[in-house]
Amino acid sequence: MQMSIKVSIIVPIYKVEKYIHRCMESILNQTLKETEIILVDDGSPDNCPKICDEYAQKYERVRVIHKKNEGLGFARNSGIQIATGEYVTFIDSDDYVSETMIEELYEVASNKKLNAVYSNYYRVSKQGGIVKVTETDCDFILSGKENIGDFLLNMIGSPSAISADRKYSMSVWHAIYSLSLIQEKEILFPSEKEMISEDLIFHIHFLANSLNIGYINRHHYYYCENEDSLSNTFRRDRFERYIALHKEVCRLLLINYPNLEWQNSIDRCILGYTRSNIINEGIQNSLNRKENIEYLKNIRENKYFDGILKRYPYFKLPLKYAIFFFLLDYRLLRIIRFFQ
Repeated sequence: MQMSIKVSIIVPIYKVEKYIHRCMESILNQTLKETEIILVDDGSPDNCPKICDEYAQKYERVRVIHKKNEGLGFARNSGIQIATGEYVTFIDSDDYVSETMIEELYEVASNKKLNAVYSNYYRVSKQGGIVKVTETDCDFILSGKENIGDFLLNMIGSPSAISADRKYSMSVWHAIYSLSLIQEKEILFPSEKEMISEDLIFHIHFLANSLNIGYINRHHYYYCENEDSLSNTFRRDRFERYIALHKEVCRLLLINYPNLEWQNSIDRCILGYTRSNIINEGIQNSLNRKENIEYLKNIRENKYFDGILKRYPYFKLPLKYAIFFFLLDYRLLRIIRFFQ
């Protein structure tokens, strides 16, 4: 008799040869056995395609998709298309998870009939240090469009007085989601080549269609920083992509949450992204002095960004952030170059 699949585990694979075994061991050792593991080889140029096939040959519940490289979002979509579980979860192949993660999330989701359940997680540094990231210190369940909408806004951007740019991570890797809801509403990830935060766009569509969600105070997911991480790398084209993201999120929130006060949340999100990219450039020193000043001038003189900076109450932010945006607002760009 064929086993009923409770959770489909989708793992996009691209150039992670040195991490994939660690990730797979944590998934194969899950206490919940009624799972399927979908490895999506996104045209990886290393030995990952071969490694994926070896896992599929050895374990009946491992399935492999080989596809041309189109990015993380489309790789996840390929997994969604063949998934058969009640719920689906997305695990990045350079990370790993606790052995009880899937079972604990599934039990809460199934027993409470929730559309999604999130958990706290760990952040693992490049040196191997592990830090708990506690987004909630108690279990909770939210129902209703307004309550779930408030959760989404705290995922997009925090209120000004809070030091962290957001209260809840917008990454999809520390949760499980109702597959039937995803399929019914045709919710898919955009390409990160077109939209810089495919997880945020996915969450807006998913949460806007959710009746109830939960969050448990357990730490299960191990998010691992590595030298190839895009979030810790300066890129000159990123600012324009932040502006494109801001416009798209505003459009989606206006459609799905016209009655919520969402403007400050998305403005805080983009200001935080821009600050991080400027600081990463300073740390990496990838631009010379003249190039750096020109880059900052292009940001400051962008009319759309100027509108965000003028309407956002950045003086209410924690002091170091308030000073940063004061310097940017008043075009004290040479000082910002040394502001880290």
